[in-house]
Amino acid sequence: MKKSLYPKSLFLFVLLFFGCQSKENKAPQEGIVEISTMELLPDDHFNKSLLAFVDKKYAESANEIGLAIQNMDTILMTSEDESRKQSIHHSINELTELKSHVAADKIDGIHELNYFFARAGHALAGLHMNVAKTEYFKLDGVKAGGEMDKALRAIEGALKYHNRDMTTEEKDLMIKLRKNADKLKIGEKIPAGEMENLFDQLNDHITKMSSDIEINYATYKNSRKTTIHDKPS
Repeated sequence: MKKSLYPKSLFLFVLLFFGCQSKENKAPQEGIVEISTMELLPDDHFNKSLLAFVDKKYAESANEIGLAIQNMDTILMTSEDESRKQSIHHSINELTELKSHVAADKIDGIHELNYFFARAGHALAGLHMNVAKTEYFKLDGVKAGGEMDKALRAIEGALKYHNRDMTTEEKDLMIKLRKNADKLKIGEKIPAGEMENLFDQLNDHITKMSSDIEINYATYKNSRKTTIHDKPS
């Protein structure tokens, strides 16, 4: 099997990104809801999987994918949002197949991992967005703020694996959403019309992100001409 030769710049990107990840062990401030780290664990394992893959430690890389799957299973079991659960199920199935290919060293390149990790981030973002919207209109603004925060983190993770920078408009939207999420988490009230508009914009952004991920992967596959692991239908 022909092996890919990864450019040093790609190695540096992965290592620098992983090294810059924050580990928040601070006690929650008074009046602020502590957000469970369970939703952040899949991304932590994805990062470790990438590092192990770069070092050609394929068994270790596959194991980290398995741990990420376990975390996503937990998120799935604790979520009440049925409309987005199917996308999480599908992502878990994709990751399970990816894990077996990585363990057997049957992956064409690191782009394969980035693609499926981005899809997982997209699925999680959609789930948390829906839960945030539901909780907001159930008048549980504090929980809505926490879920919105998780959605934004998932989006950032997906874009990271997708290797796409946000546009100025997208950055402005993320700033507004983050600001409102922080307000909701400490119990501040935000007009329903403003939040409805932001939820619609967030949904549009998540939808566009999905399209961009697929286009980026298709471009990669065409440039490689052949891949060992094709995207599941």
